[in-house]
Amino acid sequence: CGFFFLACSSQEKRIKEFDAKIFENCNNIETITISENHEQYQVKDNILYSRDGTTLLYYPKGLEKNYYLLPESVEQTEENIFSNNDDIQLIYLNDKINTIEDNVFFGNKEIKTLYLPETIRTIDEYSFAFNEMLETVIISSNEITIKDNAFYGCNKLTNVFILSTTSIEIEENSFEGCSNLNQTNIP
Repeated sequence: CGFFFLACSSQEKRIKEFDAKIFENCNNIETITISENHEQYQVKDNILYSRDGTTLLYYPKGLEKNYYLLPESVEQTEENIFSNNDDIQLIYLNDKINTIEDNVFFGNKEIKTLYLPETIRTIDEYSFAFNEMLETVIISSNEITIKDNAFYGCNKLTNVFILSTTSIEIEENSFEGCSNLNQTNIP
């Protein structure tokens, strides 16, 4: 899997829904090309978005970038969007994202420190599970729900800081398998 192509005008009408899971094990996709007139999708810098730019649909693992700046127009991401990515070390989330979807960063091998802005309200199941290098999590939201297994199996996670929180819900097993977790700071 090295190339993804949605440019055929006859397909424009037939492709109604995109599911990034179909490319889950395609680690070498670097280029995405679609018709500029596609009714539902657009590509910027080889990254697939909804036509209106509010949803990040697919981030190719083959881009080999160590950082990603989420455009201001993006309000949500698809599940699994950065899962099992071996290159991403730093993600800049914008202030329109309020939910980290299921499995978004599952199995990421490079993120060491995670800073979640105050707009994040929910960290869904397995969002950061099996992040091999994750050591520190800083959450600055005033209201946060951390779902089951959100940080499951993050063996190097040692510090969790939740800042300025007035409402916090941590579901059962949210930090299951985080055997080195030794410092939590929850106001």
